[in-house]
Amino acid sequence: MIGSRLRTKTGDIQGFTLAEVMVALSIMAISLVVLLQSVVLGVKLIDKVEEKVVSIFLIENKMAEIEMASGDADLYESGKFEGDFENFRWAKKAETVTPFDEWSDVKMEKVTLFVFPRAETKENGLDVTTYVKTEKK
Repeated sequence: MIGSRLRTKTGDIQGFTLAEVMVALSIMAISLVVLLQSVVLGVKLIDKVEEKVVSIFLIENKMAEIEMASGDADLYESGKFEGDFENFRWAKKAETVTPFDEWSDVKMEKVTLFVFPRAETKENGLDVTTYVKTEKK
């Protein structure tokens, strides 16, 4: 009978049946697969969060460069970051805007900066838009 244990003449249990061992191993194998999948998913999520954090850091630094060189740059620019961040690339789009009215003596640029974590795709990219005072008319 399945699930019964063999008994010796003294009534002691000798061991598990083959069916009990197979059921226990099956349950353990399924549990292990689920556990490993959750670990892999956790590692992938950590990688995505790390990409986002690095992208935010790079976008802040690049935006500071753009603000310091306001008015001197082209309307469209793109490039790759250097050093440890060579897998990341950036693109800038700028357009001149009049912030208040046509009589204003302030000239501004609407600057949108894009950062992409992998140089070959535009997937998971971040963008930031800001306004930069360039010069007086």
